[in-house]
Amino acid sequence: MRNIRDAGRPADLSVLRDAKRNPITFSQRILGQGPWRVQREILASVAANPLTAVKSCHASGKTYNAAAVALWFLLQWKESLVITTAPTFRQVKVMWGEIAEARKRSRIALPEASATELKLADKRYAVGLSTNDPNKFQSYHAAHVLILADEAQGILGAIWEAVEGIRAGGDVRVLMQGNPTVTGGHYQDAFGKNRGIWKTFTISAFDTPNLQGVTIEQLLAMTDDELAIAPAPYLVTRRWVKERYQRWGPNHPMYRARVLGEFPEQSEVSVYSLAWIEKASQEGPEIPNDGSVRVIQVGIDVAGPGEDETVLVARVGGVIIAQQTWSLPDPRGELSMALGQLRRRRGLVVGPVVVDTVGIGYHVGTHLRDQGYEVYGFNAGAAPL
Repeated sequence: MRNIRDAGRPADLSVLRDAKRNPITFSQRILGQGPWRVQREILASVAANPLTAVKSCHASGKTYNAAAVALWFLLQWKESLVITTAPTFRQVKVMWGEIAEARKRSRIALPEASATELKLADKRYAVGLSTNDPNKFQSYHAAHVLILADEAQGILGAIWEAVEGIRAGGDVRVLMQGNPTVTGGHYQDAFGKNRGIWKTFTISAFDTPNLQGVTIEQLLAMTDDELAIAPAPYLVTRRWVKERYQRWGPNHPMYRARVLGEFPEQSEVSVYSLAWIEKASQEGPEIPNDGSVRVIQVGIDVAGPGEDETVLVARVGGVIIAQQTWSLPDPRGELSMALGQLRRRRGLVVGPVVVDTVGIGYHVGTHLRDQGYEVYGFNAGAAPL
């Protein structure tokens, strides 16, 4: 750590010595970051433990924090290797965007990074790998290795087997983090049957600076001005959490995963996992530029009075473009409005509308058919044709 800049003056050597030992000091004094409580605890864990696992709510700042870990580790030893990985190359680049920003803020002058690589020397570098090929991991070894697994809930078991090959020798540490949207597998096992070998952290939205000390009852009663209070505006906001509570409710798997940082209570015999549904919702469909249109397919599960919800899901090909729910005894008006909004989407046309026509659903299907939609009745309890 010799090439130091501090507004044109050498930095205090005692700060540099402390930063080398302590990633919290490194984050604060070298990168100018302000890690909040759980972020500090995660930084300290990577310095002290070989295995650290984090499950968190949406927008908790975990990737921002991991970028500090990557640079701190890379600067500790002359032979050091940092490998960042995620399920897709796009997600790998998100991590590297944070690393690039942290490098710019650093008081230690670092070389320019490429899209997914930062090299200080032949045996001192960081690299980003997506997880589509376990063989990519087999050639990476060093005396000191840090593996940063972002969005770890989507990383396949074969990749974790390759990681174990790296961990067989040397000082190898792992930080895996993500949103707990997947039940089962290596990621959840770190918080379950393998908890004894992992240092684990759970970040709820109510742990973050914007909601710390706030109860759900207080949040629901807040005014617009109170909802706008955000000491850390880049983290999950009060308003978003309130909206998700009102939209999903406290027992919805998405609320548990995205707000509370908890694994959803999902049966092993579920037809579709929450992770599959989320993946289908991540990116919009391609809209043709040649004047042609793509067809929206809609499925509606109708519920009557009570706690159950009427659900509408619209997709184009394999991509979900809309999901809405209503707790109403008669949802026909809301369904008509939702379909009308889909009709107005550029380059798309509403095609088949499949309605569960058992019970009250029959009247909903008739109502939509009268409005000109191509309605197909569906009875899940009927015998196969």
